[in-house]
Amino acid sequence: MSLSKHDSISATELATLGLCEQQAALDRTNGKGRATADQRRWLDAGTASHERARLAALRGAATDRRCFIASAVYGPDAPQTDILRRWRDRSLLPTRAGRAVVRCYYALSPRLVPVLQRCPRLGAAARWVLNRLVTRIESRP
Repeated sequence: MSLSKHDSISATELATLGLCEQQAALDRTNGKGRATADQRRWLDAGTASHERARLAALRGAATDRRCFIASAVYGPDAPQTDILRRWRDRSLLPTRAGRAVVRCYYALSPRLVPVLQRCPRLGAAARWVLNRLVTRIESRP
């Protein structure tokens, strides 16, 4: 989406962008409020369905205990592992880019854990990286 120097984005549009990039792009491209009564009903039903799916994903993420590498390095119930899970749930999963990172992590990390366990130097390197990440997460407001 490109904007001319005369275009502006309202605070409402910015908030929508934070919740659903796709919806913000569609509203910007197609306009908002230009729908017939039938279209409006379908739009409302789609919006409600989207919101239910978003909330279900957030609820599911809150109970997701997977954190393969941190569990291998610290243990599944370690405070550092919980910090990383909360960071995943609160900072990564609400964004499209964050969800992509999490999907890649879940695709790769189960294969990396045995390697980290077999090679102490790689395990130590993973611990070093995770320690820095945990420290950075804890220092954020």
